[in-house]
Formats: sequence, C-alpha cells, structure tokens
Amino acid sequence: MSKGLALLTAILVIACFVAAGVTISYQNYGWMTVAILAGFVIMGAGIFAKRKGQ
Repeated sequence: MSKGLALLTAILVIACFVAAGVTISYQNYGWMTVAILAGFVIMGAGIFAKRKGQ
C-alpha cells in the first residue's frame, strides 16, 4: 500500500469518528451510527489493503 493511500484512509477514519462525535452533540443517533459504521468500514478496507500489499 502506498503511503498516500495509507494517509488518506487514516484521515478518513479520523474524520468519520469526529463526525460521529459532532452528531452525538446534536443528538442525531441515526447519522452517528452511519458515521461510526463508515469509520470501521474504511478502517477495515485499509487493513485489508495493507495485508494484501505485504
């Protein structure tokens, strides 16, 4: 996996969890769930790409 792709996935995962925190403050639990799931999906895709590259 290239360093650029690794950095992009890390930034996207952090952004998803920050978005989940913001939606908690607005008490919008549907979007919170979507943001958390998106974060875990992106994290899993990054881990999968890293293992495939080794």
